Amino acid sequence: MAGDVAGKVADYEGREAKAVADGKGSMSAVFSSRRAGKGGLFAELRQNDAVYPDHFMVLTNDGAGTKITLCPWMGRFDTIGQDVVAMNANDFAPFGLAFPDSVNIYFAVQSKIEEERMGDIMKGIDQALHLCVASKAPFAVNYGKLETASLDEMLDSTHPGYGFDIGCSMTGFIRKEHVPSFDPKPGDTIVGIASSGLHSNGYTSARHMLLRPEIEPRERWRPQYTGRFRLDDKVPDSDMTVGEALLTPTAIYLRAMWRIAEEFPGVFGVNITGYGLKNFNRSGEGVVYHISDPLEPLPIHRLFMREGKYDSVTAWTKSNMGMGFAVIVPDGMPANKVVEIAKAEGHYAKIVGFVLESGKQEPSTTLYTGEIPDMKKETVLFRGYD
Repeated sequence: MAGDVAGKVADYEGREAKAVADGKGSMSAVFSSRRAGKGGLFAELRQNDAVYPDHFMVLTNDGAGTKITLCPWMGRFDTIGQDVVAMNANDFAPFGLAFPDSVNIYFAVQSKIEEERMGDIMKGIDQALHLCVASKAPFAVNYGKLETASLDEMLDSTHPGYGFDIGCSMTGFIRKEHVPSFDPKPGDTIVGIASSGLHSNGYTSARHMLLRPEIEPRERWRPQYTGRFRLDDKVPDSDMTVGEALLTPTAIYLRAMWRIAEEFPGVFGVNITGYGLKNFNRSGEGVVYHISDPLEPLPIHRLFMREGKYDSVTAWTKSNMGMGFAVIVPDGMPANKVVEIAKAEGHYAKIVGFVLESGKQEPSTTLYTGEIPDMKKETVLFRGYD
């Protein structure tokens, strides 16, 4: 039984891909007839000229995944709410002048969360919404609907009674004339903005390969854990423990991208999520995103790569590896000024590469890793996205 469970969990990425494909195959086209813009971008745009003729509605939906498992282990529930909001806000950010209007939150919880921890979780959500407020926003982001489902019999946890999950949807608007083209051209500059850690992607793999089996009290799940670290062990070359590094909240780039797009119309962003550098390939034709001077991976990224025995290709498709967001700056615009704006908003940033011409119609991404210590010198090619 344990072996069967282990095999199924190990192949979660394959199962997710199948579930998405099956779900799309069951959807009726009529119910997406008001879709606007290109598909496959980070947020969905919808048009309704009868209600908001000058705007598109912007829609996102996400959660924090298995990063939530760390909360009872670490005894901290006041940061995970930022991850839930950030995963939505950072999908708004590539559009530049897209403004959130409301967030809707769904909690699936066991009894101890309801009795003891809901206030802590909401503090993280509330703090994250403050980070989503731009000084010149046309309206303030509001709470929409908050729903709680008591699911003691359906959920499980390493700490009985503390099982929970959070789902968040964010809705907002962007003026039609403000939607960027998402059409990179040769000569455009790529500005990379640093991540705060692993963000909220790849945590099933990270937990299993970093942490010792004894952290998992449930016998059927214990074989998944093959690592050699405790939560209170120090991350090499870092002042943080493994637990602290894994629980570090996801950075929010929305406000920085508003300021950049306000000053430089036409820029668009790339939210570097669980598919790593493949996220660049969501847009573009006949171009290569060439990352020639990548941002330095954080110590937790190096540990993730080393303990997983990942080569560069695998690591950069499973994690952000230090670059959580990127801005594509059209040729002729001052990319150094974009760097300055990002830094003014509290994010480290630098020029990491350029858009080049390609002989292939589909976009691709190359990465030169020769300047990063402990990583093999090579050019890595990521072609296409799906």
